Amino acid sequence: LDLYVTNVTDPGGAWGGNTLLQNQREPLGVMNFVDMASAEGIEDTAWGWGTEWVDVDNDADLDLFAVNGLEGFVTETGLPPGLNNRPSYLFLNDGSANFTGSVGTGAEVVGDARVAIKFDMDRDGDQDLLITHMDGAPVLLENSLNDRGSPPNHWLDVKLVGAGTVNRDGVHSRIRLVVGPKTYMHEVIGGGSYLAGRPFEAHFGLGRATTVDELHVDWPDGTSTMLTNVAADQYLTVTHP
Repeated sequence: LDLYVTNVTDPGGAWGGNTLLQNQREPLGVMNFVDMASAEGIEDTAWGWGTEWVDVDNDADLDLFAVNGLEGFVTETGLPPGLNNRPSYLFLNDGSANFTGSVGTGAEVVGDARVAIKFDMDRDGDQDLLITHMDGAPVLLENSLNDRGSPPNHWLDVKLVGAGTVNRDGVHSRIRLVVGPKTYMHEVIGGGSYLAGRPFEAHFGLGRATTVDELHVDWPDGTSTMLTNVAADQYLTVTHP
């Protein structure tokens, strides 16, 4: 796993900035993290708060959503101008971990934001976004990807159910999908964003693939489950053996 951490970024570029700590663990297990935020173009999200890795277009790579806010938290007058009234950020991944800020998608929400949560609100197979604000109403952004006329990319949602010594939601499990030559991994984590938790189900964008060759669940008690030839575009529940 890599780590993305929001921070405060000086609009003039003199200080601050987010970090993307890319895990370059060596073969013998020695940890080595390298900050790639500036190189990947995701260093500046103003006064950053909640963030989510989310495949908004189901093209099988992770995009990045981040919210920010200042006014309800800081009243000092000595801060540089340009940190307040900034919109939320949606960075689209081109498939090679190169990110470009989106414009005109409707994800640019101005406000004193704190929480960003991804989840499929309407169960149509794409990820919607929830934003909370200080002293303001939350904003629910409905993703219209699967409402468009062109054929949509495919997807799979996996919900784990623990049993025995494994907790109810399968927290600390790893889900791995093998689709052709590629393997995708999601770790079920108990928490996320800022002062918030998301649904525990794992969402995978599959691009044009209609079948998952292998689905592996590595449970926290050391047991494993494997399914083969899993059809795309469904909500799948996997129960601990």
